[in-house]
Amino acid sequence: MKLLYVIYDISQLGGVERVLLQKALYLTQEYGYEVTILSENQSNEIFFDNYDLSSIKFKNMKLTWSKNSLLRQIQKLPAFARLKKFVKQEDYDIVITVGSYFDSWLPSLSCPVVREIHCAKMSFQYSKFSNWMQLRALRKYQKVVILTQADLPNWNLPNMCVIPNPLPLPIREKNNYSAKKVISLGRLTQQKGYDLLIPIWKSLVPYFPDWTLEIYGSGREHAALQQQINAAGISDSFLLKGVVKNPSSVYESGSIYVLPSRYEGFPLVILEAMASGLPVVAYDCLTGPREMITDQVDGYLVPFGQQQEFANCLAKLMVDQDLRYKLGQQAQINSQRFDPEKVMPMWKSLFTELKTKNKLGGSNGK
Repeated sequence: MKLLYVIYDISQLGGVERVLLQKALYLTQEYGYEVTILSENQSNEIFFDNYDLSSIKFKNMKLTWSKNSLLRQIQKLPAFARLKKFVKQEDYDIVITVGSYFDSWLPSLSCPVVREIHCAKMSFQYSKFSNWMQLRALRKYQKVVILTQADLPNWNLPNMCVIPNPLPLPIREKNNYSAKKVISLGRLTQQKGYDLLIPIWKSLVPYFPDWTLEIYGSGREHAALQQQINAAGISDSFLLKGVVKNPSSVYESGSIYVLPSRYEGFPLVILEAMASGLPVVAYDCLTGPREMITDQVDGYLVPFGQQQEFANCLAKLMVDQDLRYKLGQQAQINSQRFDPEKVMPMWKSLFTELKTKNKLGGSNGK
């Protein structure tokens, strides 16, 4: 099986990029697939938790897109012609896009094309015309893959299926929950809700003066968040730590994980935290956390916006090391539902189905 993944920049190494690299490694090493990851504009070298990526092929189109939408459409014409020629020359069985400026054009390729969506439907709420255009484009794919069953009815597309993200990190034994540290990893954006965490943490500081909350990530809200943290008088314990290349070391250093997001798709960081033995406290937003966390068993799901309840759940864990151990150990056990050996056969089945249909002439008549 010969696969081509298309992405804007694989070297950005956010959640989507890490999942893609993990899946590509599994497909090449376990199934013997030939996998190429094509970036429109790869900006940096790729670093992925010290994994050997030599089994994956990488191609960089080195495109620089205009910020003007009209000029960008004009740029797409020769760029997509290059991509189309490359796909034909290499004779790929299937092309998968995980987020590209070519998304609306890719279904015109001669092979089956799959669209991965890594966010919830509510993230696609634009103007009525834009929403109509998005759905119209999605209907042209042979298959659209989303991450949660809860989000499936929101799309109402006949070519859609659900495949969750695989467990991103190997299970590592964790027995030490003495660290007085709460951690979170994510982009510093409005979606992630770190601004909501500031008053929550401020209410806990007087009772837990020796604890710290460390946020790892970057984003456009950094300056605003730091200003709010300073104004709340908690800058000594609420720390914005920047980007980290090796998330494993961060998970190993903490005792509790928090996710105050306003909305999510299927947050990779929850799986990483659970696999690392951390109990997770998260807002129960519409999709994502509830499909991973079992409330009061391996973490806490808090109704969105109930800040006092969020603080209470954190306090329960911060005051009780035995409870952190109990829920953290159960989190590791429950995270195995998403073991790659259980998730990746779903991808293999889908790829085999699409390749077979294409050979029989059943892929959009191509």
